[in-house]
Amino acid sequence: MIQLPKTDKQDLPPLEPGIYHDMPADEYHRHIGVTHSFLVQCQRSLAHGHAYRRVGKDATADMRFGKAYHTLLLEPAKFAETYHVWSGLPRNKLAKNGGGKEEYDELLEAVKDADLIITKADHADMLAMAARLREEKELIPLLECPGEYELTIAWIDKVTGLPCRARLDKLARSLDMIVDLKKARSAEGWKFGSQGAMLGYDIEAAFYVDGAEQVGLGSNGFAFVAQEDTDPFLPAVFNVGDEEMEAGRRKYRPMMPAIAKCCETGDWPGYPSFVQAFKMPRYAYPEEIIGEQMETVKWTGEELTAEQLAAMNEEF
Repeated sequence: MIQLPKTDKQDLPPLEPGIYHDMPADEYHRHIGVTHSFLVQCQRSLAHGHAYRRVGKDATADMRFGKAYHTLLLEPAKFAETYHVWSGLPRNKLAKNGGGKEEYDELLEAVKDADLIITKADHADMLAMAARLREEKELIPLLECPGEYELTIAWIDKVTGLPCRARLDKLARSLDMIVDLKKARSAEGWKFGSQGAMLGYDIEAAFYVDGAEQVGLGSNGFAFVAQEDTDPFLPAVFNVGDEEMEAGRRKYRPMMPAIAKCCETGDWPGYPSFVQAFKMPRYAYPEEIIGEQMETVKWTGEELTAEQLAAMNEEF
């Protein structure tokens, strides 16, 4: 097995291949392994992927909200045990000045983790989102069928020997479906698709489905349940089709040998060091210039030809 280097963020050895129930999220993230988030960063460059493993990504308010909402929706008993709700009054003001400094400080002292404290307003939004989601009759089978939540799987990539891991929001065994919940600014079809292309949702789907099959969970489909986080909290469900799954595989699988080579050499290259042709997105050109079909290329990790250089960075 090829060994990824340890980092401050990933300081535990790779997980043995298999299925792990009830593994805490903090422990999961500390184990060495290729993840879909790492692969998405590697799309930009291998140096960016290496940096992501070394320094991680600070949790934003949106990420903290999403994690809490995941728990409330999928594991309500765990939410009640784990999270604490407070007024949300200004933390820099004392109660006598209309603030909640004493209240928050006292709660933080007891909880020891600011990420487990949510405001009353955020809690109300989460409850409204969950109620709205359960009004969608088409989603009831997907959400309420028996399944396993926050399921950790680990496997060894067959081609490179790299250790891989994933954490599934829900495995709906009766439907042969992996379900992933996404908070979205818009759950409108084309907008969510654009968000997915930018954030590597196709890579996530392909990587998770391939990993689940390798650990003996069979052949599964993949569905995203997207939900807007503003009133009226509209949801939508998206099934990942064969073409989108293939797109994800064609992106992540060629990256695995390149990552393995970096592990062996210790060199994580960034952008090309040679002079590149300056190219803009198609919409930036006058119509008469882009009237002809322009060749596009896919990055393979190898040095590009002159023809490929001329076509790289094209956007459609």
